[in-house]
Amino acid sequence: MAFDPVPRSGGAKLAQHKKKGRLTHQLLLDVAETLFLDRGYEATTVVDIVQASGLSRVTFYANFASKHAVLRELAVNVWDNSATSYAEFAKLPDWSEASIGKWLDWVLDRFTRHLRIIEVLMATLHDDLISQNELRKKRNIAALMGAPERWGHLSAGEAERRALLLILQLETAFMEWCAGRWKIDRASLIRTMTNVWLATLRAPNRAER
Repeated sequence: MAFDPVPRSGGAKLAQHKKKGRLTHQLLLDVAETLFLDRGYEATTVVDIVQASGLSRVTFYANFASKHAVLRELAVNVWDNSATSYAEFAKLPDWSEASIGKWLDWVLDRFTRHLRIIEVLMATLHDDLISQNELRKKRNIAALMGAPERWGHLSAGEAERRALLLILQLETAFMEWCAGRWKIDRASLIRTMTNVWLATLRAPNRAER
């Protein structure tokens, strides 16, 4: 049995409908994030999100099962951005001071943009974050080590341990600095972090005992 081809106009309408759906979904996420930051997660209601976005409750629930589902998707987006940052490290042309310093400066910009929502997520999704911590670690290590040939001077175990150490140092240091709890200037922070990364990446492997 032959089927009539879908008219081009129908395909275009479907594509337009999907695009509108993605924009609506993103609008709800953006509005919810703004409200969570301004009012706090607990004080924000679905009605608040609906009214601020100019959409209906029906539209909201067509996209999200609950307010908590919105928060979880915001968390996924933040963790995806984190993994992307480490994947970009694997694409660096070399492990020179200039390359690593430029990458760290770029990562710090991303931390600065996401700091407030990260703090909301850490306070509100504490149990979820703990349960997913190991998965996040493995994912970020794999992303950072995306160019395995550069880690060849280290044993597999040592390479993974150093990768995790660098990630934990970076996230802790940048969170402290962005939150204003580490009183040093940006240039000094990047310079020190660059030196730490260079030393950790270049140090020769020692026999494991």
